[in-house]
Amino acid sequence: MSVLRSIANVLREHGWETWSPTQMFDDHYRWAMLVVVDGDGEKLGDHDIDITLEMCESEQHGDDPGGVTFRLDIVEVGGRILGGCSPYNYTEKCWGARNDPGAVEVRFSILEQLEFEEIVRLIEQRTQRMTAKN
Repeated sequence: MSVLRSIANVLREHGWETWSPTQMFDDHYRWAMLVVVDGDGEKLGDHDIDITLEMCESEQHGDDPGGVTFRLDIVEVGGRILGGCSPYNYTEKCWGARNDPGAVEVRFSILEQLEFEEIVRLIEQRTQRMTAKN
């Protein structure tokens, strides 16, 4: 939640409305928030943006058991992928041992150290392209 709250604070500083980060209650360890682009704050718009942080377990991805990593996804409502971050994705370092706090912290700290201002720019670029098409 702390990463999503930090992202939400930066977005709000730049005038974007966000829904408060919330824990998703499903089979995954996942938290999400919405950035209001063309919705009304209560009803989703076609170009609103979902920012999701997920703790991924290696077993869910067909890899050796006991591994963990994190993933940040930035996706437009409807499924268009705008950006994200998956520490060490597709490398031997992808999965850290769940029972190794240091390995978990290394992967999580990559997300904490992201330039959240880049997410603002990504959203601004997307909305500018959307406006130019209309």
